[in-house]
Amino acid sequence: MYQPHEFREVSEVGEFIYDESTGIWVQIDAILNVRFEDKNMYVKYEFAPVVEWSNKEMQTAVVKQRRKCMKLLKPKTNNLVND
Repeated sequence: MYQPHEFREVSEVGEFIYDESTGIWVQIDAILNVRFEDKNMYVKYEFAPVVEWSNKEMQTAVVKQRRKCMKLLKPKTNNLVND
């Protein structure tokens, strides 16, 4: 249910929201129905639970994201050799 002052805050398809009734995060797949009753707007959603990642999956994602932002350069010559 959305009250008139919340009409601009209606969740959209693809958005992630916390479902207080189940206590989990969900992603909205579709808006099934919208109806107005008095001054309130009622929206019926179809959603799917967000699968929790393991620690290994999270670390892999973090490393992947960091690699997108960083560019490591290899030296042309071996500077570790003492002359």
